[in-house]
Order: sequence, then structure tokens, then C-alpha cells
Amino acid sequence: MAVYAEPVPPITIIPILFDIVPGLPVAEVVIQGRAYLLAVNTGMADHLSLKPAALERLRCVELDSYTTIYDVDGARTRAAQYVVDDVDIAGLRLNRVIVSQELRSLFPQAIDGSIGRSLLSGFRVVLDYPSSRVELHMQGSSVATLAQGEWASVPFVLDHRGIILEGGFEGSSGSATLCLDTGCAIPAGGTYHGTIRSGAGLSTISNAADESSDSYRIVAGVYEVGSTSLGELSFVVNDYRTPFDGIIGTNYLAQRQVVLDFGRRIMHVRR
Repeated sequence: MAVYAEPVPPITIIPILFDIVPGLPVAEVVIQGRAYLLAVNTGMADHLSLKPAALERLRCVELDSYTTIYDVDGARTRAAQYVVDDVDIAGLRLNRVIVSQELRSLFPQAIDGSIGRSLLSGFRVVLDYPSSRVELHMQGSSVATLAQGEWASVPFVLDHRGIILEGGFEGSSGSATLCLDTGCAIPAGGTYHGTIRSGAGLSTISNAADESSDSYRIVAGVYEVGSTSLGELSFVVNDYRTPFDGIIGTNYLAQRQVVLDFGRRIMHVRR
């Protein structure tokens, strides 16, 4: 639930910080007069989530209801819900917003919580990481950037798992589902686009080790949804128990403009 406090701007431009956590999109959000740093996180279903310390500072009203937060690894967390008033996201004003309590250790102490896809899905969303901004366009409005350059357009599924692409890799007979997760920050120095489980039929392009000397395998392949190619993507192999085959995160978005049309369930990617 969220009630707009005043007429919704045709376009809300949210400046994004990438230096708080390398690669993670972070926005400053003012809630009841206090500034908080929230990750723009399509992997989180609710409107907003806040850590317990942030909720305590707000002294907001706790509801009798609870929500279930689904994590990308398939885990479920039962979280308390609260109501906050006077939320300001770069001039977009909301009242009576239900906020879930963030109990997971997803982000470091500097990050107070997340802006989730329930809030974002009310808009056509432009993820413009090269320009360090996210744009929220009213549903039904035109997005001027779509008239500039060439775009690949593919459908996505929106459910409790997140934003899901249903496609496959060129040369592979099987299908592969990928979750687009803006909260999936790639470790510093990582050049791959995301993670994927073994057995996806991809070719190994290198083997490497992280700072702790743990070895990992990098694989790559051209990903296609129907007849539309999203180009060659590279992944680190990770066999987390997820309800999809892989995740594409911030390294994928860092080099592209992406428009998420939640109303039509279409993702546009600038070529």
C-alpha cells in the first residue's frame, strides 16, 4: 500500500550513488524528515524495507500483519510490517507506505534498507547506470530515450521470484531462466555479469581465485529470449539453490541503458 501525497510528477529522476557499496545502486530517501540510504533492489518484493535501527529511529506504527520476503537463493524470511508517512524519493511524495523489517544481512551498515519492485512496478523504469540515475515514468507515458538508438525488447515474467527472463543460450538445447536483480552487486574486480548454476551448457572461458584464494569458474554464452539476442553474457558458476538458473546484476546494467515496462512486462535494452 502507498498513497501519493500530491500529483505524481510525469518523470521522477533519482540520482544514484555507486560509491557507498561498489556497484550497488543507492538512493537517498527522506522518510518523516530523516534521510536514509536505500538500495534500489528489484530482488526485494515490497515497496520499502528498513533495518530495525532505522525503524526504531522513525518510531513508526507496527502492524499486526507480517510479510514473507523471498530471497534470490529461495530462502524465505517472515518480516514484521510498519506504516510510515511522508516519504520523499527525489520529489516523489508518498504517504501511508507499508514498510517491511529488513532482517537479512544483505548490505553493510551504511545501507538502511531497500526500494523494492512493488514501488518500482507502478512506473516505467529507466535504469541508466552510465548516467548514475534511475527514472520513474508514469505508466502510459512515453519514454523519450526509447526513440534514440537501437533497442532489443524481450518479455519478462513478474512474480514472487522477481523479474524473470525465460530464454536460453545459443547452441544449447535447454532453457535457462535469469533473474534481473539490481541489488546483486558484483565483487570489486569482478568482470562477469552475474552468477549461474552449473549444467547450463556454457563454455568455460577462465578459472580464477578471489582474495581468499577460493577458486571459481567463469562461463559465457549468447543469451536469447525467443529470436532476440541480449548478446554474450559471462557468469561465475555458483550452485546456490535458486528458483531460477542464474542472476544478472550490476555489472550487466553498468554498461547499458535498460527500460522496464512493468505494465506490458517488457524489458528494453539499448544495443
